[in-house]
Amino acid sequence: MKLVIASGVLALVAAITCAADAPRDVVVLWSANDQWVKLEPQDDAAAPPNAHPAQLANEAISSALAALRIRIVDADTAAETQRSVFTAEELRNLAPRIAAGLAKAGPRQDVTFSTIGSHPRAAGGLVKDPGVNAGRVFYVDGKINVIFGELQSGYRKRSVYGQRTEDFTPRREGSRSKDAEHDWILAARPGVELHSTAGGVRNDWVEIDSAAVASGAAAVSQAPAAVTPPAATAATKPGVDIEQRLKTLKELRDKNLISEEAYRAKMQELLSEL
Repeated sequence: MKLVIASGVLALVAAITCAADAPRDVVVLWSANDQWVKLEPQDDAAAPPNAHPAQLANEAISSALAALRIRIVDADTAAETQRSVFTAEELRNLAPRIAAGLAKAGPRQDVTFSTIGSHPRAAGGLVKDPGVNAGRVFYVDGKINVIFGELQSGYRKRSVYGQRTEDFTPRREGSRSKDAEHDWILAARPGVELHSTAGGVRNDWVEIDSAAVASGAAAVSQAPAAVTPPAATAATKPGVDIEQRLKTLKELRDKNLISEEAYRAKMQELLSEL
């Protein structure tokens, strides 16, 4: 009898232990206007466990996501440009929620997300369209991993009874086992590497060394200002100097770092100096 009871206790302990390690149900951490951040089980049961829970500062998450770029290659000229994956508003929404999710997640859970941001139709263009970024985030081997299922893809909405619109299309969150079908390319840069597998390099999966990204940003901000040669000073004033300031102002507006109203007001101020 004692043996039977002991065996039952051991079985109960084992069951409780397994339940603690098993993925929990989907947990919504944030949801607003067709956007969300969730905790979900890993998409691949055969995947190694994540290094969760992971305590990462909001600033580290924000800097890591801000470092992500899309490579855009002109089909006619083969000229390449890059643009940010996330807008400033997306970063404000994502960073604190992803940090909280990684701190709560178990080894068998990922943080999934879907956000909507306004992105230019073409590099430097003034016309913008809403685009969806969706994927999963997890921390392993000292790096923040992001797998994209959607990257600035079209915002798919349709009318409901002719009165309001709703997004009915499920978001693609990215997968460890299968590359996302896409026509975009993520850019590798210091601190950001494309994930390598036996089948090759994944263009939808990046590994981010947040410390390296932060160090690179600090180095840029602390770099000494270039000294303008005396001969060049006269040539850059006043017209050329104002032209450069207008370009910088436009870049800030395109990245949603300043409002449209602030952009127009400052633009008029600069033009009045001509």
